[in-house]
Amino acid sequence: MNNDNQQNQQAQHQHVPQQHTAQPQQEQQPRERVSPQLRDIDTQKKAQPVETLRDGALKVSIFRNQGQNGDYYNFVPGRIYTDDKTGQVRETRNLSGSDPLRMANLLNKSYDRVEDFKQQMKQQSQQRQRER
Repeated sequence: MNNDNQQNQQAQHQHVPQQHTAQPQQEQQPRERVSPQLRDIDTQKKAQPVETLRDGALKVSIFRNQGQNGDYYNFVPGRIYTDDKTGQVRETRNLSGSDPLRMANLLNKSYDRVEDFKQQMKQQSQQRQRER
C-alpha cells in the first residue's frame, strides 16, 4: 500500500471530537409523575358517581359521562383498607385472596345497573316525545 492510501485510511478511522457550543440550559419544569389513568381517576373522584355498589371492603363506583355520541359510563373498582402505619382509610386497586371473584360479581352487578340506567333514560326520552 502506498503512503497516500495509508494516510487516507488512518484519517477515516480517526475520531475527531465534535465541538459543542455552550447553550444556556432552559429551566425544565418537573415532570408530572401521575399516570393518565390515575389522572382520570382523580378527575372522576371530583365528580360524583351516579351510584356506588359495595361488597364489604370492595366497591365499584359508576360515573356517567357525556360524549359526542351521547352518555357513556365508567366503572371505577376499588378496595377500601386502613393503613396500618398511619391509621388512615385508603383505597387501592390491588386485590388478593377471594377479592377478584367478588369484584367480578360486583362488576357484573354494576353492568346490570348501568343497563337499568340506560333503560330508564330511554323510557324518559320516549315519554318526553309523547308529551310534545
